[in-house]
Amino acid sequence: MGQGRARPRSRLRRAAAVSASLVIAVAACSALAASASAGSPRRPAAARVDLRVDTSGPLGLSVPVSRLAAGDVQERTATLRDRSGGGIAALVVDVVESHRSRGGPDALEVRIDRCSRPWVVASTASLRCSGRLDGKVAWRRVGGGVTGAALGGTVAGPVYLRISTRMPATAGEDQEGFAARLDYRFTAA
Repeated sequence: MGQGRARPRSRLRRAAAVSASLVIAVAACSALAASASAGSPRRPAAARVDLRVDTSGPLGLSVPVSRLAAGDVQERTATLRDRSGGGIAALVVDVVESHRSRGGPDALEVRIDRCSRPWVVASTASLRCSGRLDGKVAWRRVGGGVTGAALGGTVAGPVYLRISTRMPATAGEDQEGFAARLDYRFTAA
């Protein structure tokens, strides 16, 4: 009869030992996680980005792209600034065709490059980077939209973009000469 009482106590002791081991393991993991987060610098709370987009200038994005024939490329600039002064962690652009003068397949493509300095207008009405050039978005067809194209970030200072629009050399006659309006939406985080 004495053995019947010993088994429940033995089970109870084992259960208590397992529970204690689990509590110690959880406490150790919590302590390790706390020391890891305390040892690494914390990022400050994200400041609100006050993004300003400048599309002015002789070849600014506000200047309309004229009708394009097969092989034609036209370049425009946009300068992005964070007026809050905190820098921009990530920039994204969406390009959407909002109007087209006539129907037909859309072969129009865009490309976006970034320069570390303001773009210089060359005599051929093209833009030249006098600093470090960084290709951000390779040629993409506009039909259906270009969404979530990453443009990088910046610690401080402006972001100088060149936005090129082209009608590929392989475009057929039915794709040439139509006028389209492209809308650019820049988002910063």
